[in-house]
Amino acid sequence: MSAFDHLVYAVPDLQAANDALVAGLGLRPLYGGEHAADYGTCNSLLSLGPCSYLEVLAPVAAAGVQRPPFAKGVAALPEGDVISFAMASSDLAAVQSRAQAAGLAVRPSTANSRVAPQGHTLRWQGLYLDHAIYRGLVPFYIDWMDSVHPSTTAPAGAVAQDVFVVHPQPEGLRTIYAALDLDIPVRAGNRAAIVVTLAHGAQRYTLVGSGRGLGL
Repeated sequence: MSAFDHLVYAVPDLQAANDALVAGLGLRPLYGGEHAADYGTCNSLLSLGPCSYLEVLAPVAAAGVQRPPFAKGVAALPEGDVISFAMASSDLAAVQSRAQAAGLAVRPSTANSRVAPQGHTLRWQGLYLDHAIYRGLVPFYIDWMDSVHPSTTAPAGAVAQDVFVVHPQPEGLRTIYAALDLDIPVRAGNRAAIVVTLAHGAQRYTLVGSGRGLGL
């Protein structure tokens, strides 16, 4: 029904995060452009294999004090944070049906588009799943429609290894993952977390995030 699409790694400073990835992995993410003005964010991308990637998400530097609420939340982060992850699906209606049956609140979006710095147009539609306890540990879903997938134009060579999530109440999240057919380990721990180790040759770089969600 779906496949892993991308990690959302929110950072207060895009350049600093890109430099850290170069030092840790030997790869520099490619600038992906700005999002809609009401988000006030931009990103850089690193391919993690066919049809999957890391999105490094940051506030637009020039926005200043006029930043929208979401960009302000990203700018206020004390450090980089994996806040959520996306799954890809060409049948969002089926995902919505499963999510609602699992007790999740659902927020479908209209179709969106923007022109990437490389000149091609990205078109997509999203489906956002809300849960008061698990927040960004519950993924959102995306249908890239007829777009060239972002992973195909991003620097390649890295892969995601040892992906797992942590929560003090793991059983409820395991039930949700089973309903959505997600094969991601859920471990018990003292706080919510998303942990992903990226590998590029012999180099390893581990990202640890709160899973706080896109609402920050």
